[in-house]
Order: sequence, then C-alpha cells, then structure tokens
Amino acid sequence: MEKNFENHVYSINFNALRKLGLWNWETKNNYKKKLFLFYRCFAFLFSVTALMAAIIQLYISRHDFRKVSFNLCTTLLSSGILLKNFYLGLRSVEIDGLRHDLYEDEMKQNDYEEIKIIKNYQIKFIIFRKFFYTSAFGFLSIWLIVSLLTLKWGPRELPFSIWLPLNIENNKEFFIAFIVHAIRGSYVVADAINSELSMFGLLLQIKTQYKILVNKLYKLSRDYSKFWIREKINKYKRILIENEYRSELKICIKRQLELDDYLRKLEIFYHKPMLLQLGICLSLAVVSGVKVLGSSFNLKWFYMIGYTLMVTFDLFVLCFMVDFLFEERKKLAHAFYDVHWYEMECYTQKDLIIIIKNARIEKSLTAWKIFTLDLKTFLGVLKALGSWLALFWQIMREKNNN
Repeated sequence: MEKNFENHVYSINFNALRKLGLWNWETKNNYKKKLFLFYRCFAFLFSVTALMAAIIQLYISRHDFRKVSFNLCTTLLSSGILLKNFYLGLRSVEIDGLRHDLYEDEMKQNDYEEIKIIKNYQIKFIIFRKFFYTSAFGFLSIWLIVSLLTLKWGPRELPFSIWLPLNIENNKEFFIAFIVHAIRGSYVVADAINSELSMFGLLLQIKTQYKILVNKLYKLSRDYSKFWIREKINKYKRILIENEYRSELKICIKRQLELDDYLRKLEIFYHKPMLLQLGICLSLAVVSGVKVLGSSFNLKWFYMIGYTLMVTFDLFVLCFMVDFLFEERKKLAHAFYDVHWYEMECYTQKDLIIIIKNARIEKSLTAWKIFTLDLKTFLGVLKALGSWLALFWQIMREKNNN
C-alpha cells in the first residue's frame, strides 16, 4: 500500500521535493533517516548561503539603480521560493496526512464511472505536469544560452545575481561563476515547479472527489425519480426503498462534509505561502515595470521580464485551478434540483435540504485571509498594476519632455 502510494501519479512531485531535500521522508531505517536528515541540512544551508550571497550582491550594487533593480528581482524570487518551501516543509507531516486520505479515497472507488473520472483527471495532471516541465526546461535553456553568448559578444552577464569573489572578465573565472549560477538557478526552478505542481495535484484530487460525489448525487436523483414513477409498488416496499435512499443520502452528506474539511486543511497549510507568492508576484511586477519604463533595453531587462512572466503565469494557473475546483463544488446544490422532492417523505426532504444548504455555503481559498485566490482577484491585481505603471510612465514621459 505504502509503495503504491509513493509511486502514485500525484506523489511524483513530492518525491522530487524530497530529492531536493525539501520534504520529509518517513523510514524505519535509522541509518537512512540520519543520512537523509544530514542531506536536508546540507540543502537548507546551500539555499541560505546562496540567499545571503544574493543579499550581499544587492548591498554592493546599492548605488547603481540598474543593478539594484535586477538584483532585487532575483533576490525576491529566490528568497520567496526558499521561505515558502521551508514553511511547507515544516507542515510536511500534516500535508502527507491529507495526501494519504485522498489516496485512500481513490483506492476505495470500485464503480466503473468513478474509476473513469479518476483516470481522466490523472491524465489531465500528467499533461499539465509535462507542460510545466517543458516550460521550465525551455526557460533554463534560454537562460544558459544567453549567458554563454555574452562570453563572446559581451558585456558579460550572469542572470542569477549572487556574490562570488570572482572576476568574470577572466574566462576561467567566468566559467566557474557560470557553473555555480547554473546549479543554483536549476535548483530554484526545480524547487518552484515541483512545489507548485504538488499543490495543483492536491487541488485536482479534491476536485476529482467532488466530481465523483456530484455524479453520485445525479445518479441517486435519477433513481429516485424512476422509483416514484412506478405506481404498482406496495406500501412496505416503498418504505424500504425510501429508507435505503435516505441512508445513501446520509452517506453523501457525510462525504460532502469530509471534502469541505479537506478544503479547510488545504487552506490552513497553504494560505501563508500563497500570500508570500502573491507579494513576490506584485513586487517583481512593480520592480520590472519601473525598470523597463525607466531605461533602454538590455540583457538584465530581458531576464527581469522573464522572471516576472514566470511568476505571474504561475499565479494565474493557481487562481484558475482554484476556480476550477470550486466550480465543481457549486454543482452539488444543482444535483438534486430535478428530483421529485415534493413527493418525498418529510425526513428525506430534510436530508436533501441539508445537502443543498451545505453546498450553498460559500467556500474559498485565501492568501492569509487577505486575498481570495480566484481569477477575479488575479485580474483585479493586473488591472491595478497596469494603472500604476501607466501613471509612472506618464510621469517619466513628462519629466523627459521637460
């Protein structure tokens, strides 16, 4: 069971985070446990050292606006990803508990239609993951190729800003710095991609369970409608069927509350990291926008736009996935609207009303109770940023004209 869980479609990204030293690993072998703990400490020190080097580089270039804006972008990006995954690593045992619950829920399904729904969403997640990996590989490839081209065409630029006691004008020292930057950049990108995909996987698993519940409710409603169309059912059999239907309805109510509890746990685990991610996205957009509007094109301009687009797209996908999840949850209330509710017994009507009432309660995922994560929030943030950058551009234009 445990081996199958580790090889599960939605566990692959958590396993990748474990290989990066960012996730917990439960093992009964004390030697392996100590070795893994040492590896996690090494990975953490590596990240902290690189972050400190980025802050030092930011301090060294404090008098040069061009360098400060670029260094600030890379420092924000790396520090945000490090802090986010450090926090999630502290909650890894609890998150793994939620993962186990969702995995066991999937394994309990034995109906053909339910298994088909699970497989369908797993295929969608695999396609989604391949798209993210391909995008990350393309970003890294362009990142490394452009850096190497500066070796020949100049001026020499290293895209990931960290301080190194090296003179990059020397070819040998440039290659050493390039390798260090490539390792650090690859680690950050792998960290960011797998942490996001792990959360998307949890969202998709919960949506799958809501989809299964909605289908079950529709099936029950159809069966109940057929049951009342039959006129030659005797009184005792009618009571028996009514009680059986009511027991199924109670199971649906219990399942609905369990899924809502999964959503509550997911928000508890991720609401602080999401606020951090939203703050980084806004900061990168502002710094990059000010930089682009206030200077001519250069290589650092290209890198900053790349970082900003990457984080913004990531936030867009997150908000889209959350909307995607709650769209399925809202269907619960509609699943019983076509039932002959007026022909039900009073106690069955009561259970039906409970389901509709629970489904009508608005649920949402938030960034530390401040921002609701949905497409409306995302579009509102983009609109506000566009207005501020347009104002800044107007000020810069008037300043240049004078």
